[in-house]
Amino acid sequence: MGVPLSKEYNEYKNIAQHSSYSRDLIAPSLGACVPFLETVSHLSSENCCISYKLQSSCIGDRHFHASIQKKGLAAFLTVIDITHRKTNTICDIQTQNEIIPLPKKLLQYTDLQICNVVGLHYEWLVVQIFCQDGIKFLICDISTNTCLVQYTHKYVPQSKLKLYECHISPDRMFLVLKQNQLYQSLYNSNIEDGESVILLNIHLQIGTCTEEPCELLHSFISLALGRVAMTFDPRTDSDLIVYTSEMPDKLNREIYKGHIGLYKASRDSFLCTTGLLNQDFPALPGKFLNLQFLRDGSAIVLAVLGSVSPTRTISILCRNNFVTVYVLDPDCFQRTGSFSYVSHSQFQHFAPVISPSGTLACCAGKIYNIEHSRSQQNSVKSLKRLCYNVIVDFVLPEDIEHLPLPKSLKSYLR
Repeated sequence: MGVPLSKEYNEYKNIAQHSSYSRDLIAPSLGACVPFLETVSHLSSENCCISYKLQSSCIGDRHFHASIQKKGLAAFLTVIDITHRKTNTICDIQTQNEIIPLPKKLLQYTDLQICNVVGLHYEWLVVQIFCQDGIKFLICDISTNTCLVQYTHKYVPQSKLKLYECHISPDRMFLVLKQNQLYQSLYNSNIEDGESVILLNIHLQIGTCTEEPCELLHSFISLALGRVAMTFDPRTDSDLIVYTSEMPDKLNREIYKGHIGLYKASRDSFLCTTGLLNQDFPALPGKFLNLQFLRDGSAIVLAVLGSVSPTRTISILCRNNFVTVYVLDPDCFQRTGSFSYVSHSQFQHFAPVISPSGTLACCAGKIYNIEHSRSQQNSVKSLKRLCYNVIVDFVLPEDIEHLPLPKSLKSYLR
């Protein structure tokens, strides 16, 4: 797994505050990585869907709304990127079968929409739609305005409606649908149906997915009481999942310890499990976990909401809002640094939103410049890396294809 590194972040030296939260901030001045600051007013507005408020890191810094419009025998999916003021119309979304949404009155006490955007993987957008025959998941390409894949998951008898989050493998062969942990705890805490994770194999040729057995993963998540965060490893063009969880100690069930390891989706097997020592990760166990890779795969970011033994006065006053962020080496899972902040709300948007370049992060309404170190690059950044950072932060993934660049450079930017 590699040799543990001794790199350590210092929140006063390597993490510098860039700017404060401001409604008057002009988004293009800071690039495509931070215009979510413009959506301040949406956080308290009825127009802000619950899927955005409780979004996972896969949606990142973009606020999407989706709706269905039916015209005769045709149905269109309209996707509005509120953050960047863009509208996409996806055609032919019911080529496989007719889409009949649930009556809105059935969702009036759930805080859910008929259409909920639950995932974003470069130019692929994943929309969850509540229909009469089941929950439909549409994978749409917002660069070509087409629906690539459609999958229907039948409702579980006597089960409440659920909100999922989505993770897509780098090779776009596997799709993981995981129940949104925040939504389940706040709105659906009494439901235990064993369907916390759905593993799907994507078939682009026929535009659908097939469900893969993952009994070992289901049993592991059940043992961890659903307190599991996961993401695909972007460094490998495969189905390798990095997960972290909080599980009770074998000797004392009242003591929870953090674990991180690797799971192979195609084989339904765990490759390794590494215990996170309490002295290295004092914020564990927390109320919720959020796990995300930097886009280039140089580091893993683990955000923990809440702390059992807060050490600062402000964290004692705002105990539920205290967030600790750990930066891990992806090869050995060694902690390379950490920093803390207090979130404005107990659950919504508690995790840091990291820019595509991995240099900027939004934490509780403030922009930080994170100078993360890499095992390959410990010296001054090259011109190639600086250009990469600027382009990926200012150009949206679906627009990279339209840049006047060779295909090799476009592949590098993705």
